[in-house]
Amino acid sequence: MAAGRFKRGSSDMLNLYGIIRCWTRDRGFANSAAGQALLLLFKVLDALASHPGPEKARQMMRDICMYIEAHKRAHGVDNLIPKFHMSLHLPAALARMGELPACFVHERKHKTSKKYGTTTARLSVWEKSVTSQLLNQQLLTMGDQDVFVT
Repeated sequence: MAAGRFKRGSSDMLNLYGIIRCWTRDRGFANSAAGQALLLLFKVLDALASHPGPEKARQMMRDICMYIEAHKRAHGVDNLIPKFHMSLHLPAALARMGELPACFVHERKHKTSKKYGTTTARLSVWEKSVTSQLLNQQLLTMGDQDVFVT
């Protein structure tokens, strides 16, 4: 964390989303361009988390466009990444399919598989080795839950 700046990946932000959203609103960040962009991002994330129906597609498109425009005002066009463009496809997918798959859990958990995939040196059996490590991790996690203890 650089002075005055908090930069995390998507999975980190989703793990802390509720806390960061409350903290940001309580601190009055809406007074800055970056704060306004962040609050508009929260509006989009809240809408996605509410499992919207196809009737919300138009509003979702407006909210996403408002967020992207606010982000460009706050940070310039050089800070746009492909995820911004890809988010513009969500409303059409919602209208077409009637619902959107929930990927927040997968986004938060992808670092677990990445951890094993990038540290495995036995490339001849890479898939088997990574899968084995992931399954062992899942079993250990399940064993920590009281509901799975007999």
